[in-house]
Amino acid sequence: MASKGVPFIVAYGEEELLLDRTVELGKNWKSRNIVVLDGSAVSGSEVVSFCEQRSFDSRKRLVVLDNAQKVKGLDDFVEGKDPTDLSTIIVAVVRSATLPSVWQKAAAKGRLEHFPKFKPWQTDSIHRRIQLEAKRSGVRLGKGVPELLLLLLGNDLRRISNELGKIAQIADEVTKELVLSLVPSNIPAEAYEVVEAATARNPSKAMLLLSLVFKELGEGAAVLLTSLLTKRVEQLLLARHLLDSGISEDVSASRLGVHVFILRTKILPRARSFTVLSLVNQMKSLCELDARVKGSGRSKRTLVELSVLGLAAA
Repeated sequence: MASKGVPFIVAYGEEELLLDRTVELGKNWKSRNIVVLDGSAVSGSEVVSFCEQRSFDSRKRLVVLDNAQKVKGLDDFVEGKDPTDLSTIIVAVVRSATLPSVWQKAAAKGRLEHFPKFKPWQTDSIHRRIQLEAKRSGVRLGKGVPELLLLLLGNDLRRISNELGKIAQIADEVTKELVLSLVPSNIPAEAYEVVEAATARNPSKAMLLLSLVFKELGEGAAVLLTSLLTKRVEQLLLARHLLDSGISEDVSASRLGVHVFILRTKILPRARSFTVLSLVNQMKSLCELDARVKGSGRSKRTLVELSVLGLAAA
């Protein structure tokens, strides 16, 4: 909140963590007398009164107005505010995807910050935001870490920020190994079971579990399930290649990063049930699916359902 030469600073959107930070920055603004108001508990006339009151000391006033979208009757005050009058600065936090007209007018005289809640398929934007959180925490992110955090925690910026902060206390670089060992997962157990049912050629069970995952996660389930399916098919393809090449189970387990018991009981039986060609075709289909579920098109659930059925029938 570096721009102090404007009478209004307006922040809006649905990303609660960043809106909360705006409130905290306002509360800690130096050299001003701070008044913090909640728009759900004050009227427009009360806000105006606080803005026009003189401070008890010589400092100028700053009013932090949280939930500003709930306050009515501020149009005349905002329209009449001289852009050069900095006797009182208003930091308005609008917790809404859209900006009410009164705060559009205020932003036109000051500064506007937009903090949208990105959709699950807007991965590039989410990854950039994760990188900014890492910089804020003073850590570097290893290869594949943003993708892994998104997979484990979903698009929950507050949890991602908290986990990065915890890791920053013990390491300068966040690796996938650290994430997997320290970060609790948001992924429902049914998501993994969808993948297992599909690779076990049990389409009815897979579809039942898939419906539960979509019910719990909504549209975000499409990206999650596609990622899990891709990783599983990639694992089976490598296992099948190692099997056909005559590589020992110990070496194969090491290459796959699993215990030999898991390889012998969980992975090889599934890998043997697929041909290399069928797994290659499934990988191609899943790569196409990945691009489609991260796009703006509709029917993402239907696309995932068809892929699950295709894998079960491969």
